[in-house]
Amino acid sequence: MKCNVAFLWFISFLVILPLLAQKWVFSPLFFSTQRLRDMAADLVDDYNHLRYLEAEKFFQNFGRADEEPSHEGESKDFAVVVITRKRFVCNEADEFDCEPHYLQQTLAALHRERKLVPAHSIPIIVCNVDSHWEGHLDFVEILKFFPIIMRYENKEDFIPSNKKQETSDYAFCLEEVWKRYQRFNYLIAFEDDAIVFDNFFHTINSILKYRIETRTARGEKHTNELRWCWMKLYFPEFWSGFGWDANRLWELFWIFVAGGMIGTILAFLAQMFKRSKIFVFWWACNGALYLLLLVFFMGRPTWLEIRRIHEFLMQVTTDSGCCSTVGVIYPMDEVPKIVGYLQSSICRRCSSGVDLAIRDYKDKFKMLGFLVQPNLARHIGLHSTVSADYKDPIQMLFYDFLSWR
Repeated sequence: MKCNVAFLWFISFLVILPLLAQKWVFSPLFFSTQRLRDMAADLVDDYNHLRYLEAEKFFQNFGRADEEPSHEGESKDFAVVVITRKRFVCNEADEFDCEPHYLQQTLAALHRERKLVPAHSIPIIVCNVDSHWEGHLDFVEILKFFPIIMRYENKEDFIPSNKKQETSDYAFCLEEVWKRYQRFNYLIAFEDDAIVFDNFFHTINSILKYRIETRTARGEKHTNELRWCWMKLYFPEFWSGFGWDANRLWELFWIFVAGGMIGTILAFLAQMFKRSKIFVFWWACNGALYLLLLVFFMGRPTWLEIRRIHEFLMQVTTDSGCCSTVGVIYPMDEVPKIVGYLQSSICRRCSSGVDLAIRDYKDKFKMLGFLVQPNLARHIGLHSTVSADYKDPIQMLFYDFLSWR
């Protein structure tokens, strides 16, 4: 028996796992070859082009989406805003081919998910914050399909692309959507390079209903009176690994316990009639360590993807406010207060980025922010609107490389 267990450890951690880990970008066992580093950016562009072609096919069969949606029979109402700005310009003859076409992919994914909601009751608004909107060719392509908001219709002055301006533009879009759709319960704000995963609105509904809005006490459900200002739908995978954060330490602890329970069950099955306490303890320890190391070497971002099986397995924790506003849901009642803060002179970090600015709002008014994991949206933006730099392309391949996707 011990030889079999030793063989299992050997084949798992020295053969199978290292091979599988070459598809898990954030695994400690992932080996980035020079060839992969050289071709990673091209791979990202290739995958991006394939997604764009799918989005284009979708829009070819797309009816008008700018009609006022119906809300009858809906217990939850969402208004969605996608904030967009042109990415970059190259010197090719056809300028349209130089744009990454993130916007079409974002909107196609959102509309596909909206069609799964009864009566299509979710408005999707596109907010253009580009000073020369006619040069944003991706935006021009979708003008006839969605309601739009323009910040700078025909402004000739140069509008700088920096963190402070980004915060100002973000606040503008939130405010304009609030003015039009303040009767809704929630506002979901996306950057134009976010693709929602399958069953997005159903998952959001379940999380809000069972994890945020209500709590269970003595077997009964009660309305949760907590005041919160946002729930983030995306957190950078690179920062999602195991660490010394209390929530993630508890996660490791429960993985260890689950492994011990599995080992104990296997011990009882292996010795149905003659049970030794030492034998059971030995199996429990092996099971606990095996599962703990398995998850650790998978990498937490990969492990989190398994929890996508059902919304009740998803993790909802308090959020520090760091690192991203790729996708955020706001209670509609909080939107004017957040906008007022972002536009005020007391906003200390408005020049440091939207995420840090709204974090200041949360801290100042002692409110809660939440984070859902695994991510409910994927970030596809290799190219930034704020700088000419782009992100590590290997990290952008995470979802494309996952073996079960």
